[in-house]
Amino acid sequence: MTMQLNFENLAPLLNEQFVLQTDADRRFDVELVEVKQLPDSNRVQYSWQKDTYTDTRVSRSFALVFRVPRELGIAQKTYEISHPIQGMLGPIFLVPIAEDKEGVYYEAIFT
Repeated sequence: MTMQLNFENLAPLLNEQFVLQTDADRRFDVELVEVKQLPDSNRVQYSWQKDTYTDTRVSRSFALVFRVPRELGIAQKTYEISHPIQGMLGPIFLVPIAEDKEGVYYEAIFT
């Protein structure tokens, strides 16, 4: 079963362990260290428009950041990621954004 990917479903899973599967069918534990709502960017504001536009829609864009063990050394690409209880998140494109002594941080953005 694939979990519905939205901020509301993933925010409660902050700091929990997920399983990342590589092409070689190897599986590794990774930690979800950030779930953040992002401003929606699907509205274009042209220079001739007045700044009186108010958008009251709820943001649907969000970002996930996973901490991956440094020794994994995974590339920027799409991986299958699942949660032990919630199930498969699906194929998710991960981009490395930072690293420290605890691991390498990979971000996935959903719009």
